[in-house]
Amino acid sequence: MKKCSQHTPEQIVGSLDTSPKISLRILVGLIFTVFGAVMLALGFYPSERAEALVLRLLPVLVFAICMNAVSVLSRQLGFFTWVAACLTRVAGNSRLGAFFLFSFATILFTTFLSLDTTVVMLVPAVLSFAAAAKMNPRPLIYAVVWLANTASLLLPISNLTNLLAQQKLGHMTIGEFAQLTFVPWLIGALVPILLLLFLERKTLFGAGACAHWGDSVPDTRSTVDCAAHSSTHLRADTVSNTAVGEVKPGMHRSSSPRAAYIAFSGIVIAILCIALVCGAPPWLAALIAATALFFY
Repeated sequence: MKKCSQHTPEQIVGSLDTSPKISLRILVGLIFTVFGAVMLALGFYPSERAEALVLRLLPVLVFAICMNAVSVLSRQLGFFTWVAACLTRVAGNSRLGAFFLFSFATILFTTFLSLDTTVVMLVPAVLSFAAAAKMNPRPLIYAVVWLANTASLLLPISNLTNLLAQQKLGHMTIGEFAQLTFVPWLIGALVPILLLLFLERKTLFGAGACAHWGDSVPDTRSTVDCAAHSSTHLRADTVSNTAVGEVKPGMHRSSSPRAAYIAFSGIVIAILCIALVCGAPPWLAALIAATALFFY
């Protein structure tokens, strides 16, 4: 019987921690900001061009910051844990079903909520799902990361680069932009899925897999042993009964504060998506959504 890996889902999440890179990016950004301000003050860059550049980039930056805030706040309120739990129930024991469900969720979220937001909110959900379902998370991680990028071509709000391109294209409507990018978006969504189905065929179509990265097992007993080993390491808030929608005896579902948080987050995100698709200024819609979640 194959021995389970000692890597827990928490360790996997830790290995994906990008905080040092984010700090480095912030530092580099601050250095270039100061450098640009000095060049502007010394007259090396025309003030008129600087003003035009700020007016062009500021809405995009505000949108990016607010959308990341929406994703972080929604995750803290439990919305995306609930999404992962729903996908878990629908997929059941089917790893192939889980792959298609998370691929579809990634395409949906990256189309309407931008690629950065999708990665921030779905990667932890994928790891929690894979641990609870005793599945190798690798194909799901690849699907989320790849599709969040390649499937973010359809709408201006799907990608920050799309927002800049929309400005260069004469501020065309969302419908006109979608007509222009539909074929590339469709190819970008289908090719990664087909490629992963081939590259990860052993995991998706083969025998059972441990809940740990890169492990597989030859028989059912090994799978059970790995599941038992995993359960001793998982945090209660990751795979708790509440997370999968179960309610303790005597407790009404609607009376749970957690249910209220999840419902409010879902309503805010739904309204945000509708506002973005209907042509509201992306930065303003994202700012209102982030403010509502922050003060809830």
